[in-house]
Amino acid sequence: MANIVEDLLKVIKDDSSSVLIFVSGGSLLPKLQEVFYRLMDKERDYSHVEIALVDERYAEYSHHGDSNYTQLMQLTCVSEMVWQGMKFTPILHEGKNLVETAADYDRYVGDKLADKNLRKICILGVGADFHTAGILPHAFEKSAQFYDNFVVGYNVSDISGSDNPHRKRITLSFKAIEQVSSVWLYAVGIAKQPVLAEIEKRASSGGKLSKEEISSQPALFFAGLKNLTVYSD
Repeated sequence: MANIVEDLLKVIKDDSSSVLIFVSGGSLLPKLQEVFYRLMDKERDYSHVEIALVDERYAEYSHHGDSNYTQLMQLTCVSEMVWQGMKFTPILHEGKNLVETAADYDRYVGDKLADKNLRKICILGVGADFHTAGILPHAFEKSAQFYDNFVVGYNVSDISGSDNPHRKRITLSFKAIEQVSSVWLYAVGIAKQPVLAEIEKRASSGGKLSKEEISSQPALFFAGLKNLTVYSD
């Protein structure tokens, strides 16, 4: 079984080219902590590496406690890596509303995707409800931007029946995810197995899905990706 920690270590240690790694929070945080802890070497330069976020929980102040950026930066080893030259790009900025913040990040992501000399890796998780990144079930039904933009900001309150406590979200869209060099899907635990089984089933049948199917179960999008690596237990 592939080991996400070892694979990520190889990517970051390879300084022959620049790399941008989009990361998620949640269950991936302990794995990122292990990676960065093992990379701590005050004699090494990591200026060829940039870390950016897959999604963020929006608030008007940029360093709120539920922010994925804040939670990552609170890991001592991550702060050390920044001191060693690694770039870590936040999504939130003071004084920007949800629409402005999403538009700024959309431009940033678009510029990075257009850079042919930059390797891009996107590491994502999935939920038992088939959500992935900041894309919740039925979010697609509320905004055409999920098909047109690289980044989307939306209000979870607009989704009928959703009880997600983080009401305003900013996330990479599938338009952005499908354009990166590699997509790594990290899904461990019994609760994720039905999701992975359904993705595999759809992939084996050709991966053709309607917008309605992806809207109700966003993680099914992975069934149609050719650049996908799955890390599971």
